[in-house]
Amino acid sequence: MLAAAICLASVPFASAWSSKDYPMFEPVHQMAIANVLKGNFSAAEIKVLQDQQLRVDEDQKASQSFEHSMTGLEKGQTIQDQKPLFIARTEEFVRTHLAAAISARKAGSTADALPHLGQAIHPLQDATSPAHRGFQSWSSDESWFAMAQHVAKERVYPDDSDDKEQVAERKALEGAVRWAYDIYMERAPLPDHFFDSDGNLLLPASYIQ
Repeated sequence: MLAAAICLASVPFASAWSSKDYPMFEPVHQMAIANVLKGNFSAAEIKVLQDQQLRVDEDQKASQSFEHSMTGLEKGQTIQDQKPLFIARTEEFVRTHLAAAISARKAGSTADALPHLGQAIHPLQDATSPAHRGFQSWSSDESWFAMAQHVAKERVYPDDSDDKEQVAERKALEGAVRWAYDIYMERAPLPDHFFDSDGNLLLPASYIQ
């Protein structure tokens, strides 16, 4: 129990799908990237994308919740007022990083492109997390109980067993990575919107079949 408590205490709770490789935790972000893109990039390039997941997860203030597809709340704020603002910030974050990645790729600089692609992937993956879907709220004064409940939902890779909910979660998680990659490669267009007005990821059906 002590080990579990220490692990929980060391995890940045506002991050969706875990990016930590600890006892009781799997690096979900990194695993999805490897599972989807291992045939498209070298091992070193995959690691660049994976390292960006840890980089984004360093940003844990409520005001930075848009990097995790969540609605950050400070004292006195309501999710009704703040959600549209955070959806817009996430849209801008993803679009800006994908545009920069595409530009660098076309200029022949994969080294410059991949950090941007890795950062763009992060909130798209997070948007598929059961603890984040629909831009759920994250405040600057969450209780430890709320933190524990939050991270318990997303500390392991969704199974591909007969559990329909986990199968759907895995398809969405991996589909978000594939969608970002296809946009990066210009096999899919940059959409007008990545999210609907409720904060749900507008992942094309072809990516979750």
